[in-house]
Amino acid sequence: MDEAETSLFGKAGGKSGSRPLSEFCCGESARIAAIDEPDAVRHHLGSLGLMVGAAVRIAGDAGGGKIIGIHESRLAIAGDLARSIKAVRLEA
Repeated sequence: MDEAETSLFGKAGGKSGSRPLSEFCCGESARIAAIDEPDAVRHHLGSLGLMVGAAVRIAGDAGGGKIIGIHESRLAIAGDLARSIKAVRLEA
């Protein structure tokens, strides 16, 4: 993965003030700060629009995971993946 792709899809690590997406509550909005997953997973998530810098809204809980609204879509993500995605809360 080249430098442009790394910045687009994010890389491991966290941004100050970020917390796992799994800790956000239904109705909260957040901006993705980091995705602590292998390149292939980050690339796949990026193809769905879930990448560093993307704004998401927590639409609900799903058996330990989260349902998130991103762009005009909703995605269900497993709990382990939600824990590996770091985000910063957006004010309403």
